[in-house]
Amino acid sequence: MGLVVVQQGQTYDNEVEFLVNDLGASKIQLPGSKLRFGGKISLILGSLSDSLTLLRNSTKINSKDDIVVFSHFSAIVKMFSRLGLIKYSKLYCYGFFIHSLKWFHLFRLLKYIDTERDHYIVYTHREISLYASKLGIDARRIHYVPYGDWTSDRPQVNLEIQVNIHGGDYYFAGGYSNRDYASLISAFSRLSQSLIIICPKLNKDISEGSLPKNIRVLREVPDEEFNAYIRQAKACIISLKYDTGAAGLSTLMRYMRNGKLSIVTDLCGARDYVEDCVSGYLVHDMSRELPELITQIETNPELAIEFGKAARERYVARYSRAAVSPFLKQFLLGSRSIE
Repeated sequence: MGLVVVQQGQTYDNEVEFLVNDLGASKIQLPGSKLRFGGKISLILGSLSDSLTLLRNSTKINSKDDIVVFSHFSAIVKMFSRLGLIKYSKLYCYGFFIHSLKWFHLFRLLKYIDTERDHYIVYTHREISLYASKLGIDARRIHYVPYGDWTSDRPQVNLEIQVNIHGGDYYFAGGYSNRDYASLISAFSRLSQSLIIICPKLNKDISEGSLPKNIRVLREVPDEEFNAYIRQAKACIISLKYDTGAAGLSTLMRYMRNGKLSIVTDLCGARDYVEDCVSGYLVHDMSRELPELITQIETNPELAIEFGKAARERYVARYSRAAVSPFLKQFLLGSRSIE
């Protein structure tokens, strides 16, 4: 029995490197998309190209192999399996998530290609019951593995570049998926403090022309600049729309790694990562509750430092590469030994 990992482009690069180097997996490399945030058309075209490449390499997988596939591309692999084009012993869909309510009706079609050999690795405990009830997947085949910062514990090029940022007396919010920037803007429109938002152009709920003067929006900035804004912020925020799949975790990892107090909407299993009133704050209504929290931080600046230290310690202990990689190794090797 072997372990095969299927990778699209450079996605999940560090996890793939771990599976290959530490667990001895063989790799099938697919072209993947060159766009960091692509639309539906680029997603479809990229999946078609990847599908053809996978079929050309299908002989590298046999019926005794376990296969690890990332996110939604696993549906294509399962479809090929039902058609008899690919054979495997078990499939692990690593990082399965649904960020938007409108996608649930489509993913209910999974039941037509789902089998007892197919397993789903999710990043929050909340998703186990959610996907079992909404999608009809057997909860025994949905497994929680913590989301980790797989880039940690590795030499990082330009990680500490100091970008020329004027000021630093601001709050920060960033990221793309499942974001509720409208509520965040509503909250800061009643505050005098500054807010900087960094997000891609695909976030349509922001109209730069009508923003209050204390809110600034930047689009598509380089990673090192994104990190620099985080480092110099008073505190960091993730405002979420829907209680669906885990969202905002890569951004949250950056906040925690940099020792920042995080204010996060209490959705999508956020409680698995933020310890309320210890490493950050969990809120139910960002527009209503955030102004009071900002006032508390302004009144007691030491609060942000104290919570930030707790966030950094929690990150190192639970979500760094050193913490998460043994968890994933034990899960994969343990589940593969059970037949």
